[in-house]
Amino acid sequence: MTNAVKMIIIGVVGLSLALIFLIAWFYPHTNISVGDTQPESVKSVSLHLNDLRIFKDKIEQDMKEAEDNNIVFKLDRTDYVLELIDEKLLALKPVHIKIDDLDNISFEARIARRVLQSLVMYEDYTSEERKYLMSSIESLELLEDIIYNIKLERLE
Repeated sequence: MTNAVKMIIIGVVGLSLALIFLIAWFYPHTNISVGDTQPESVKSVSLHLNDLRIFKDKIEQDMKEAEDNNIVFKLDRTDYVLELIDEKLLALKPVHIKIDDLDNISFEARIARRVLQSLVMYEDYTSEERKYLMSSIESLELLEDIIYNIKLERLE
């Protein structure tokens, strides 16, 4: 082999490696990527489901240990909120959502918002807990508005 042929082979191999490196850099979720290929949305759903399982276990444990009627009332009310959080449409794969599904989610969000509002009005909380509750109520109102707008778009 002459030097020219060696230089051409080295250039083609180097260009191929550079191209593969650039593809892996700009598209990290491809099969040739050396990093974690699981998208962030899948990680978020997995973390959410794990946190939800831990939270449900804690609620069940607290219900068994609770003696105070006030605590039992608060824990009992969380079931309404958990129905919304534990939405079956939350999946690792995209799903087709019908208008009826949107109506159900909107209804559950409204019920959860009202439960949280009743807890804010009738129970004593620290200022930090009250801020979290108010933030959750605002998020649920936003969710209701988003669902309403999606339904309007789909019906047009």
